[in-house]
Amino acid sequence: MAFVYETGTLIGPKVKPEYLKAYQKLLDVCSQVLINCEHQINRYQNPYGTILANIARKTKKSAEDLSIAETRPCSLLYNVGIELCEDDRRPTSAGLSLLCLKMADELILAGEVTFRSLLKALATSVEYAEQLGWKEKILTFGIKPYCQTLQTLLEAEHDMNFCLGEAAAAAESAAKKSNGPGVPDSGAHAVGVFTRAIHESIKASLL
Repeated sequence: MAFVYETGTLIGPKVKPEYLKAYQKLLDVCSQVLINCEHQINRYQNPYGTILANIARKTKKSAEDLSIAETRPCSLLYNVGIELCEDDRRPTSAGLSLLCLKMADELILAGEVTFRSLLKALATSVEYAEQLGWKEKILTFGIKPYCQTLQTLLEAEHDMNFCLGEAAAAAESAAKKSNGPGVPDSGAHAVGVFTRAIHESIKASLL
């Protein structure tokens, strides 16, 4: 797998017009969640709260500077992946960076941005990260159960809103089991919070 992208270059397919409202809401809500939770995340995983909040601020600014119709999710994923690598070298950052970069690669290969192509890219990226040895709880008790639930429900032909809501619930439930009877792993818990924000933003865009 080769990442032959240039930072700042718009790469990959655009979001289809019918998904633009949902995509705009997704960027707005998820970015604001990360900004609002900066200090809370830092209490458990310093400096990840600040790293993620700074990425969210840059995402909001780029969305303001560029027409939403001209944005490319692949560019966003790629630049987030690079930011994570540059800001911190610990396993969590490396794992999340790998997911973002691999997802960008998969979406370019898919040639379109749809709910199904995004899910396929996420599933492929999770599997790839596991093959490379990433086994942190943010993956095993957060991202992976979220992804698996999405796959199961989408295969059963449920609609996007239902899939996202149930998958967020699965991530929240898995996080509660991440440390047995103890306090949930902060990374896994963060996935539950973030995926719930994804669902709420998509649900709001459908109103």
